[in-house]
Amino acid sequence: MVATRAVLASLLPWLVVPSGGCAPKDGASPVRMARLPDPLTEVPPDFEVEIRVMVGDRVTDRTLLQRRRVSMLLLPDGSLHAATGRFVLPGLRPGLARTLYQEQVAEVWKLVESLGLLERGEIPERPVRPPGRKEIVRVVELTSDNVRRRVVERVVAADSDPAVTELIRTMGQLAWLRDAPPPANLIEPLRYDFGPDPWARYRATNRSAESEQ
Repeated sequence: MVATRAVLASLLPWLVVPSGGCAPKDGASPVRMARLPDPLTEVPPDFEVEIRVMVGDRVTDRTLLQRRRVSMLLLPDGSLHAATGRFVLPGLRPGLARTLYQEQVAEVWKLVESLGLLERGEIPERPVRPPGRKEIVRVVELTSDNVRRRVVERVVAADSDPAVTELIRTMGQLAWLRDAPPPANLIEPLRYDFGPDPWARYRATNRSAESEQ
């Protein structure tokens, strides 16, 4: 008991709280946290991207993603659905690949604007005609400000629309889709999005401190 009292007595000077509470000293103003800008400020709340690549059964060059059977759907909440090959089921939404961060959704919107796809698209009025046996049909449907527009490209030889190709490859990269199909005996691992590295800023601080030394 005597030892316990001695320990408490030694800690008392550190436990004394000033009568002024947490008020700043010398009249300094309290520290205020800066409000970060919302990355979705310029993105329409109903922004949606749907991509479908339909491939004829006699198309031989199916190495690149934009020439494979693909279905991708980015919803306004940031959820990205994607599938390729035999996992693309007509009339059904592909499985959820991941949920994008707000910054990533904003980057997709900026890309769509820079490519001018919204201005090129037409209001969908009828179903898209299926591809011929040696043909690839690439369909991009965009929704923004309560308007849905569609861009359709029919490819027989080389890809003729770099804007559509860039959007397909960007979305595919976000959804972790491959260019070439994997070998039949390869089991693909499940991918989980754990977010950014929480220790990255500390590593950067250490590197800058070492460089100054």
